[in-house]
Amino acid sequence: MENVLKIVITILFCSLFVFTLYASDISPSMEEEVISSYNYRVDIKSGEPIYDVTLYLPVPLSEDGNVLTANDLTNIPSGWNCSIINTSEGRMLMLKAPIINPNFHGSPNENDDIDENVNLQAQTSPNNISSPFYHQGISINKNSDRELNTMNPFEGEPLLFPRYSLAKMDTRSSDEHFYVPDFSLHGYESRVYTYYRTSPRNNVEILVEISGYNQWWTSGWTGNKYTDQVTIASTGTQMGWQNARGLITSGTGNYQ
Repeated sequence: MENVLKIVITILFCSLFVFTLYASDISPSMEEEVISSYNYRVDIKSGEPIYDVTLYLPVPLSEDGNVLTANDLTNIPSGWNCSIINTSEGRMLMLKAPIINPNFHGSPNENDDIDENVNLQAQTSPNNISSPFYHQGISINKNSDRELNTMNPFEGEPLLFPRYSLAKMDTRSSDEHFYVPDFSLHGYESRVYTYYRTSPRNNVEILVEISGYNQWWTSGWTGNKYTDQVTIASTGTQMGWQNARGLITSGTGNYQ
């Protein structure tokens, strides 16, 4: 019996030794692989139809001058015409559409007529089912062959332009439990051209965003990111340039 116990202990020890060698040889390469990517999106929310739409929207621009190209503008909702153009405010995304029609107003009543031919490319947000807004937009993902500088995107990462009056915002907290040393916020002003007809009471919200992500596997997916977002809200018909609010969030996530 004693000999059997020694054999079992020996087998367990050898198995543990082999597993340790395997883990030390394989796991680091898996865990050190960082997957980096960008996402550019435009989200338009409206409670009623808007007609004869022409928008000039901020685009991501990096230090070397790279911006979105026509080849990136895929999966555009039906009826939309998008291109990158030069404007008085610099390079911008031009979006033209004869109509952006809100086919979805929120959770329908059981007696409501439901249009089964709703444009499948329209992006209705599942987190806003009770909202009177209809969401439609563009989402573009691009992979990067290098790790992104999400802690300080001002050093080489694509950010939205035009951008004016950039200012760092105070993120200090009196509660040390909410202190995040790498987190920072920068506010700024941007410009958006909006031309469309709609009812005087209709509210339209436009969001433009570029985000950069680093992700890797360490006993589960983790990572960090930065986000640059421009938003504008208007009521009624619009016919010209407007000021918009910009916010750059950096240093979000895991940096250990």
